[in-house]
Amino acid sequence: MPLAWIYNLPREDAEKLAIEFGVSVQGTLDEMWNKLKENWRVVETYLPPQSTDKSEVGMGIAGASDVKFQCSDIHPHVNYSQIKFRGKVVTYLVWNIPVLSDSEPESVFKFLVRAREIYDLNLVTDKEFLAFLVSRMTGRVMQIIRVHLRASSGWGLVCSEILSIFLPPHIQEGFLSRYVLNRFQAATEELSQFVISVVTATNILKYQAPESGLVHRIVQKIHPQVCSCLVFASEPKSLKELYSLASQVAESQATDDRREHSTQNAPN
Repeated sequence: MPLAWIYNLPREDAEKLAIEFGVSVQGTLDEMWNKLKENWRVVETYLPPQSTDKSEVGMGIAGASDVKFQCSDIHPHVNYSQIKFRGKVVTYLVWNIPVLSDSEPESVFKFLVRAREIYDLNLVTDKEFLAFLVSRMTGRVMQIIRVHLRASSGWGLVCSEILSIFLPPHIQEGFLSRYVLNRFQAATEELSQFVISVVTATNILKYQAPESGLVHRIVQKIHPQVCSCLVFASEPKSLKELYSLASQVAESQATDDRREHSTQNAPN
């Protein structure tokens, strides 16, 4: 599971998350990132593999603040404090998704990409995730989610129905070209976010390609400025290796930023 998203948090957001997790906000931003990462790793050891199907628990329709976690029904070996921690992570990430206020194909697709990025962290059950997500949408899409919540549907079924209604095949083909096949990393875009967004778009659009081929395609689209940092790294062959590389780049950039800040503030 990529940890680079932690290093993308600005100080204000990092402090909010630190307060939620009971982590000290004292010290530099780099120190706070490291504390958050260590707390995340504690929780990560209790997470199931991402390929594991999420079991669903009984729960009524609710907004994010009303979600109740049934830790004994999800994973018996996870205690309540760990379940609560995971819920706080999902709450924070979901509430940073812009509200979906229209049903334009591109708006719907971008919303699904952001939602899938959080879903793939595999922190909560499908039904809990949909209960969080319903608070970030309006109109027809929200109605669809509510129907599926009552039916205890899985995320895959929900996503497929939304795609079939709002993104007809010719639209999906265009998005595949724009967001996967011909997607280049922007100059100001973090490598981790670039990788995650391409992989997520690939999954949503059900693009069938060998993992090694997808990884090679993504590597070829990395921005030249970032490539200069990778001259001593071997090219990744799997998504796991690619995520690891993105995390290493994020940590390296965070260290460079801290070094530059220290140099600028050093006494003459």
